[in-house]
Amino acid sequence: MSIKNLMKKIFCADLSVIIAEKWKQIPSLYKKTFFILFISQIVVFGFFMINFQWGNHDWEFLIGQGNYNRVGHGRFMAFLFPMIFTFSNYLPFISYFWLHIGVALTVIMLLIYWRAPKSILIFIMIGLLFVLNPYRIVWFFFVMGETCVSWLPVCVLLGLILSENAAKTANKIKTITLNSASIILFFIALSSYPVVINIFCAVVIGRFIIDLHSIDINKENAIKIFNQFKYQILNFFISGLLFLSVILILKYKQIIKPMQHTTALLPLNDILPRIFALMRDIFSSLSSAHFVFIPKYYTWIFLIVIITALMVSLIYMISKTESAKGKIVKIFIWTASLFFLLFLSQFSNIITRDYMWTTRVLYYSFPYMQVLMLILIFKFNNAVFVKNITILLCFALIYISVLQDFEAQKVWKLGFESEKMMWNRAIYTIESNPNYVKDKKYNIFQVGLFPSMRSKYYKNKHGEDLYLLNSPYDANWLPGRIIQFYSNIKIDKRFSELDDKTIDKFKDELKKAKVFPAKQSVMIKENDIVIILDGRALSNIKKNI
Repeated sequence: MSIKNLMKKIFCADLSVIIAEKWKQIPSLYKKTFFILFISQIVVFGFFMINFQWGNHDWEFLIGQGNYNRVGHGRFMAFLFPMIFTFSNYLPFISYFWLHIGVALTVIMLLIYWRAPKSILIFIMIGLLFVLNPYRIVWFFFVMGETCVSWLPVCVLLGLILSENAAKTANKIKTITLNSASIILFFIALSSYPVVINIFCAVVIGRFIIDLHSIDINKENAIKIFNQFKYQILNFFISGLLFLSVILILKYKQIIKPMQHTTALLPLNDILPRIFALMRDIFSSLSSAHFVFIPKYYTWIFLIVIITALMVSLIYMISKTESAKGKIVKIFIWTASLFFLLFLSQFSNIITRDYMWTTRVLYYSFPYMQVLMLILIFKFNNAVFVKNITILLCFALIYISVLQDFEAQKVWKLGFESEKMMWNRAIYTIESNPNYVKDKKYNIFQVGLFPSMRSKYYKNKHGEDLYLLNSPYDANWLPGRIIQFYSNIKIDKRFSELDDKTIDKFKDELKKAKVFPAKQSVMIKENDIVIILDGRALSNIKKNI
């Protein structure tokens, strides 16, 4: 399209007519699926939305003081989607609407890219399993990043679709335009949350496995496959180089200091032990309850789906390949592809120093592999009995997911109210201390944390995850933040431990100090407040006095 035609469309065309025409061009299947998935998320996660819940990372964002740019984590573009959608505010309902839209679009684009059978039942069923997946629950404890996290898969999938279209067109300008747009989308995704590399690996390898069923292994098809994937891999590689270049510049300028999480790479001699650790955890999570809110019967049911999918896939390929040599070659490539799918979908855990075997990271791979298994069954199986059993199992998984989603919301609500009550008592203890002066600015020294109360309300004691149950709402890196949030106590500086000077200052008081809720847990002198929440920390302090 020329500049002249573009300007003519912008200034002369009727926008309402253009939108109506574009809307009509979208297949009815996609529109129906989107609205059903969007409304389903509002219904299932409505309790969370109505109660306006949040996690321990979100305190600063509630009052518009949070920093979305986690540069030390390699997330210097994480501000983009929150800024676009809510002007960087965390707001009731509207913040959730945008993240639900992102997740619904993700699974529809995934089904399009993987060429799922165009059936309304299959689209909705697989879509519901994806958007209500229990692996997603943990991100509701990071509302400050949920909007960004929900739209990054859209960037990756749109980048892959544009790259694929670039390989099909003969127009050089269109090819350059599509590839450039793809690189920008990949770069935005990587520099917002580098773990999206797991999505890229899972989705591209998944597409290769699907395409492998319908081709013969020969030189002509090998070239065809290379041409299909060349821009997808090349564009992601270029965006990766751009991302690493920015990281190195930030490191050189000492803006990133020290390297953290996804910017701290694993030494080469530790990669092989890490792969063995991954192998252990991957197979363990396929057969047992590895995380909270993902019960054993959920993993067992899906293990049946996985075994069925692999059998269907293998039988289909063998039946469609005539020569014995071709069958052996195809089975070898298929097996190797599955191996790469398992491990490269955890690529971030292979190359980064911090081993993050958590639902936060697995959300970027496991739900995608679940979708792949279902597509293999519905696309390459002709036995009605197998399809019917899979549909029943899929609806069972959806129902279990809904129950776990509701239980998580209940547990978090009860846990938050309990912790808030304890902090109200702590605030009252501070304000009722005879040495407390209203409107005076204090430095607060918070020794220890209140325990997380969520595990008290969770009946199934299987699996562990730091943020799902065990991390209190009072963040250890923001001591005294809840006191400042829920009271008029004016706080100047906050500390999570006592230094030698403060210990010497409160020496007599610390000898008689007790753990909260005792009155002796709060000590005030001059412009310093000390509150003791941890008995072991207090014992260590007393030993050194």
